[in-house]
Amino acid sequence: MKAARFYEPNKPLRIEEVPLPKIRERWVLVEVKACGICHSDLHITKGTIKVPKTPLILGHEISGRIADIGSEIEEFRKGDRVLVSGMIPCGECYYCASGKDNICQRKVELGIQIDGGYAQYVAVPSKNLYRMPDSMSYEEAAILTDAVATPFHAVKLGRVTFGSTVAVFGVGGLGMNAVQLSTLAGARVIAVDILDQKLALAKEFGAEETINSKIEDPIHRILQITNGNGVDVAFEFVGLPTTLEQAIASVRRGGKVVLAGVGTQKANLSMRDMTAKEIEIIGVQGFVAHTEYPALIDMVVHGRLDVKKMISQTVPLEEVNRGLDILEKQIGNPIRVVLKP
Repeated sequence: MKAARFYEPNKPLRIEEVPLPKIRERWVLVEVKACGICHSDLHITKGTIKVPKTPLILGHEISGRIADIGSEIEEFRKGDRVLVSGMIPCGECYYCASGKDNICQRKVELGIQIDGGYAQYVAVPSKNLYRMPDSMSYEEAAILTDAVATPFHAVKLGRVTFGSTVAVFGVGGLGMNAVQLSTLAGARVIAVDILDQKLALAKEFGAEETINSKIEDPIHRILQITNGNGVDVAFEFVGLPTTLEQAIASVRRGGKVVLAGVGTQKANLSMRDMTAKEIEIIGVQGFVAHTEYPALIDMVVHGRLDVKKMISQTVPLEEVNRGLDILEKQIGNPIRVVLKP
């Protein structure tokens, strides 16, 4: 099969012919029809996220069609359209047993520890598959697996509900969905970013107020909007110390700060700022696929959640490096770029 493989940081991925992945008794071979290009992939190519082996096929936002099945599988058939959860938990530890398999200590992730979806085929356990409705496109299904599922999990952890006031710092691929999902939950949403084009789109997805933090102080403006109180929940989807500090400063007393951005830098935080206001800080690690995927699929099918508008453009596998470049340089204001093997 054809695959795009990562060898070393700051070098283009190589398009190569490699053997088809082998499958075990409870695994399937999926013909990849779409794979989202995630910021995490960009972090790997830049060396800020380390991977345990190279060469490695990146990509964890995958949808496709089953090409082959293991000998012990009865619940799926060849030809089934499926979306794939990129996290493979052990299924045996305390966290898996308590319904929090997203923080499984022994989990393996597609495109990070093992080969992922920047290829024509990928091998995955059958437990990681979810059937796609006929009305859902492969592109929609691919970005639902992470770009939608992670902010969905974040909004749940933030306990956003009717009447909540919410600030979303960073309205890229994940943050834009947090805007949409928070609005669906009944919240009043304030979107914060440095790009007017993204803020305009955030308005389309339900943001009541938008703030360009390059032009005005987001903390001052949020306090103005909320009559000096601050928001109930602040979501940080950038992964920078500055936006983390802004998120903490923007919440009311007793508020929540939900951290979902992939950050590698250390932040200097005032403990007094957090304790005096009794702020709750919540980390987000992906999603819980077995409970959250079915709910998201249902929301898309019934038209409550618009995923199509999140797809900025598609690129063929051979042009994967151009796709990564689009994301890194924000060419054409992308929300999500999807690879089409």
